[in-house]
Amino acid sequence: MAINLPAELEQSVDQLAARHGFTKDDFIRDAVEQRVAQYEEEPELTEAQLAHLDEGVAQLRRGEFVPGEVIEAKLEKLLEELEARAKIEEQSASVATR
Repeated sequence: MAINLPAELEQSVDQLAARHGFTKDDFIRDAVEQRVAQYEEEPELTEAQLAHLDEGVAQLRRGEFVPGEVIEAKLEKLLEELEARAKIEEQSASVATR
C-alpha cells in the first residue's frame, strides 16, 4: 500500500519517527494500528440509543432544555451542601474519638 501525505505532515512524521526511534514505516504502521483499534473498540449505537439521541436533538431545537447557568447554580448549591455535610461528619467523628 502506498499513501501520499502533504509535505508538512510527512515532515512531521519523519521528525517524530526519528525522535522516538522508529522507521517512518513503523511509525505510520503503529499510528494506523492504534487508529484501527480505536475504531474497533467504539461501541455501535443501538436503534434505541439513536432514537433517544434524535429526541434530545429535537428537544434542543424546540428550546426544551435547561440553560447552563441554571445547571451551574444547582451544581454549586449541591456542592455547598455536600461540603457542609462533610464538615458536620468530620466534626462528629472528631467528637466521637475524644
